[in-house]
Amino acid sequence: MSSSDSPLTQITDLMSSSLIYLSSSSYPLAEDSYARALDLSEKTYGEAHPTTVKCLEYLSRCLKMQGKWDLSVKMLERVVSLREEMEGEDDAGMLGVYSDLEECCREMGRGEEGEGWRRRRKMVMGVMKQRIEENEQKEEKEEEVESEEEEEEGKEGFSDSEEENKDGDDGDNSNDENNEENRKRWNL
Repeated sequence: MSSSDSPLTQITDLMSSSLIYLSSSSYPLAEDSYARALDLSEKTYGEAHPTTVKCLEYLSRCLKMQGKWDLSVKMLERVVSLREEMEGEDDAGMLGVYSDLEECCREMGRGEEGEGWRRRRKMVMGVMKQRIEENEQKEEKEEEVESEEEEEEGKEGFSDSEEENKDGDDGDNSNDENNEENRKRWNL
C-alpha cells in the first residue's frame, strides 16, 4: 500500500488481506490485518460508520474462529449497539450478528444469554417475514389495479369502435357474406 492510497482503498486492501489469511488458517495475521483496518476506519470515518462497523464485525468473527469468545462477544455487542443506532433494531443484517453472539455465549457456558440472542434473531426474522408478506400483498393490489385499468382502457376502445359501426353500414359486406356461406356449408 502506498501512502497516496485513499483510506477506503487501504481499508479494503487490509480486509482483502485478512480474507487471504483466513483462507490459509493464518488467524493471528488475519486478526492483525482486521484490527489495522478497524483502527484506520475509526480514525477516518468515526465509530458510527458502516465501514467501521463492518470492520468491527469481521474482526469479531475472526476472534470467534480462534476461540476468543469473550473478546468476540464484546465486539459483537458493540456492533449490535452501533447498528441498532444506525439501522434500527430489526435490521436484517443483524441476523448473522445475533447468531454469532448466540454461539459465543453458548461456548462460554452462558446459555441463557445465548438464548436471548436467539430470541432476538427469531424476532427480527418474524419482522422480516411480515414485511415480505406486506410487500407481496401491496404488489398484488398494484397488479390488480393495473389489470383493472387495462380492462377499462380496452372496454373504452371497444365501445368507441362499436359507436362508429352502430350508425350504419360500413360498406364492407365480405364478413356477412362469408358468414352466410359458412352457415349454408355447415347446415346451420
